[in-house]
Amino acid sequence: MRFFLFPAIVYLDYDTGRHQSRTRGDRMEPQLIEALREVMQSELKKGLSPVHTKLDRLDARVGKLDERVSKLDARVGKLDERVSKLDARVGKLDERVSKLDARVGKLEGITANLDGKVGNLEVNMETVIRQLSAMQNQLDRIEHTQNDDVVAILHQVNQKTADRFERTDNQMRVLNDRLFTVETDIRKLQQS
Repeated sequence: MRFFLFPAIVYLDYDTGRHQSRTRGDRMEPQLIEALREVMQSELKKGLSPVHTKLDRLDARVGKLDERVSKLDARVGKLDERVSKLDARVGKLDERVSKLDARVGKLEGITANLDGKVGNLEVNMETVIRQLSAMQNQLDRIEHTQNDDVVAILHQVNQKTADRFERTDNQMRVLNDRLFTVETDIRKLQQS
């Protein structure tokens, strides 16, 4: 962009709204002013055209950014709704967790109580097991002694049975002898 410097002062007349210029006391002709204005405007347009191009690009980018911001606003709105729903769900879950914590606390109390009872049962079971062991030892002794007693009783029974058998055998011999004598007497009588 080129500017020609003239020894002129250009000023705006506020009353008429036109540019006026003076050259050290002289007035420039309106054609020259008009030519200068056209040169300046064309030079300004040439100089500002890259700026306008950049501004147009920036304007397009701002428009796209505006669209994206609008879309993001819509998405943020949806996300806000979802966050609200999630907050409600988290609140419900917090309530459920609180209830579960209370139940776990109760169960821990019950468990502690049961631990005490189980401890008592273990002690009682140990006592019962000791008593059962003592009873088993007594039964073993009784069986061992009883076996000896049973053997002694069986010996007595055997002895008595043997004694009876001998007596019975003797009595049978005596009876057999008598029977033989009676039979002999009966044969003799029959033959006579």
